[in-house]
Amino acid sequence: MSDSSIDQLALTEWPPNKAAEVTSLSGVELVSPTPKSDIAKLLHLPCFLNTHSANKDFCGRDDILKHLATELLPPKNTVTASSTSLKQFVLCRLGGIGKMEIAREFARRHKDSFDAVFWVVADEIAKLDHHYQQISLALGLEDLSECKSQVVSREIVKVWLSNPRKHVPRSDDSVQPGDDSSEATWLLIFDNADDPKILTDYWPQGSGSILLTSRDPSSKDMFTRKPLGLDLGPLSQKDGLFLFNHLTTTSNELEVDTARQIVDALGGIPLATPRWQVLSVDRASL
Repeated sequence: MSDSSIDQLALTEWPPNKAAEVTSLSGVELVSPTPKSDIAKLLHLPCFLNTHSANKDFCGRDDILKHLATELLPPKNTVTASSTSLKQFVLCRLGGIGKMEIAREFARRHKDSFDAVFWVVADEIAKLDHHYQQISLALGLEDLSECKSQVVSREIVKVWLSNPRKHVPRSDDSVQPGDDSSEATWLLIFDNADDPKILTDYWPQGSGSILLTSRDPSSKDMFTRKPLGLDLGPLSQKDGLFLFNHLTTTSNELEVDTARQIVDALGGIPLATPRWQVLSVDRASL
């Protein structure tokens, strides 16, 4: 595979440094997904793929983040975790309301609660295929030399998500009953899934957690008999003012009433606040 192909499959945070590599590759085995093969592979855990650093401008939304934690965090009891069905939650609303930033903040705050966190851009099939191939490589399910078909990589990843073992015995090994400590916990984030129907071939089973952001309210009803999600509202006036004052860098401080009027005019839409800031700075420089 050429250097350009390797660059295209660039991975992030798996692991972030050599020290982490020693601890994350500590003898965890996975049987090759090829049915006739008994070759065991080391599994790269913990694995955090395409996760994001902290957004210094993020504010508010604490109630939503607590709600997400209640719905998506794995049980601390390993026995309970192994018998838990798939958890899923959808953040809905039109663009600019902060769906992606809330998902990023949730993943950042709670990634240590999971053995693996995967961020997947889900607005088109090509990106889904690319990210699933990244996941396969990042976990060590496939070697770079084996990774030739995105369809195969997708199915390999789905098999692991459906049965995410930290240690999968070889065909001639016996499985100890009640050994729930070998099950890995994972969080899969489908971002910008405005056409959720395209996720059909990528939707896993198992006992992990899925967070989906979408403009389509019907996404809450897909892949589950129990719709679970939120139609996000605007920022509260308090949080809107905090964000506005945090982002405003003009030399003359605005009066509180004026700032409140601007925040109200922006409708509590987070994305509109930095845009207004740029506009105000441009006008001030004229």
